[in-house]
Amino acid sequence: MDPTKRQGAAIEDDVELSISDLASPSDLSIVVKSRGKESTTHRETIFHVSRSEAEVGAVVDFSDDEPKALVILLNIAHLRFSVLPETLTFHELLDVSVLCDKYDTIRLVRPWAPKWVEPLTPTAYKPGYEEWLFIAWTFGDEATFSKLSKNLVLTIQLIEGDVCANGAGQKLGDTIPPGALDAILHARNKTLRKLLKSIDNVLQPYYTEDIACTALYQQDRACDAVGLGSLVQGLCSIKMWPLPAQANSLQTSVEVIGIRLKKLGCFSLNTGHRNCGFQPAFAKTIEHILSDTSDGVLPSHRQHMAEQRKK
Repeated sequence: MDPTKRQGAAIEDDVELSISDLASPSDLSIVVKSRGKESTTHRETIFHVSRSEAEVGAVVDFSDDEPKALVILLNIAHLRFSVLPETLTFHELLDVSVLCDKYDTIRLVRPWAPKWVEPLTPTAYKPGYEEWLFIAWTFGDEATFSKLSKNLVLTIQLIEGDVCANGAGQKLGDTIPPGALDAILHARNKTLRKLLKSIDNVLQPYYTEDIACTALYQQDRACDAVGLGSLVQGLCSIKMWPLPAQANSLQTSVEVIGIRLKKLGCFSLNTGHRNCGFQPAFAKTIEHILSDTSDGVLPSHRQHMAEQRKK
């Protein structure tokens, strides 16, 4: 097949770029022609391809890349700043981030980062925008990455068995930095184990022969029965009794479980026993666990973002 007839291909004197489904292939052709007479070494630098791919007459295959994002990178590389978009949508920015990571071209887009990235930053914490993790990871934005990661530790829920979903019940997108989701789930399970442990700590005094009632003048086992019954009844109402043996079996998010636990009520035997129950100390313990939740960011992620910021 004549390469000049190939759909989605951009041709010039000595280089053919194979791309996919670009609305206007001529846009990319013009960009490539601006470097058409330059050296093989320069083509290696721009396209981040091997020397054999950059040789005269070789086909540089970008068919797996998002065409619009690729055109943006090539326009920058070839100094065609006047045709660059003033703004990007979230998914366009994500596509650019993917290519910057793939071809290590964050230096190219760095001057445009403020006007492309900053207007979209407020969307990072909304359901459906979890792939902002990848944008922050690529641009070295550790503050956004850490905040979003902790938000996911608290809000991720499991649906259809073990499928991760956001707080709105939507499945997470596929473009997540390597190792990030596993780290987030690890932090989630760690927090859930702390919540389960806090419940068990409240239950333990009721399991002994000693009276747990703390009434000053009239300790009473009936008070213990009311307190234990209140806790078990409350846990039943939120489907957490009997206590699950494994934290990762809990499908509800950490945040929702924490809210439900803090709202558990404790009846009192009478006015003389109003301070005997597990609340409000239990609610304060739950609040502390939630606020002290790990952000799930790995040292390797922090190192990568530090390196990105230097580029």
